[in-house]
Amino acid sequence: MTLPSQQLQMPSSSAAGIIAFLNEEDDNLKISALKKLYRVVDVHWAEICDSLPDIEALSEDTSFAGAELAAGLASKCFFHLQDYNDSLRLAFSAGPYFNIHEKCEYIDILLSKCIDEYTELRLQQEAEKEATEVLIDPRMESVIEQLFERCYRDGCYEQAMGIALDTRRIDKVQEVCTKSLEASHESILGYTFNLCQ
Repeated sequence: MTLPSQQLQMPSSSAAGIIAFLNEEDDNLKISALKKLYRVVDVHWAEICDSLPDIEALSEDTSFAGAELAAGLASKCFFHLQDYNDSLRLAFSAGPYFNIHEKCEYIDILLSKCIDEYTELRLQQEAEKEATEVLIDPRMESVIEQLFERCYRDGCYEQAMGIALDTRRIDKVQEVCTKSLEASHESILGYTFNLCQ
């Protein structure tokens, strides 16, 4: 008898054998297939994209234990298709599979897209008399918070200040100044002054 882990060997030239397991009834087989596909999506994305509707359906199934993994895989597929809107939408549902601390083109481009969308929504909120009319996805807010933490960890206080000013986050302007001074990064005030001019 062949064990599921033995059946799911990834061929070097094709992902077709693994993709077939997405149609199985057993959720464990689906999750195992998604994990293997996630590891090779950057190489076999064109082939995996043929099953994108099925993968996206799994990501939207709240009863499926691998929904976040499916969202992460679908997000990367959309990224390779250069559909950054759908890629970011699915990344918000990907949980740990959208790790903003990872340094790669996928993360950099989606973070840039997220900042742009967040800035636009913040400006709309500022323009509206009642900010409740323009809602910001809490998952987007969470990514922005994580981005500030990443900037502090990496000592990128200028980047954090730029994001804080662009998004009209006065609370973050103060926080960036405080964090940079704690880290003896004294040039941030001059940098901020120059940006504001």
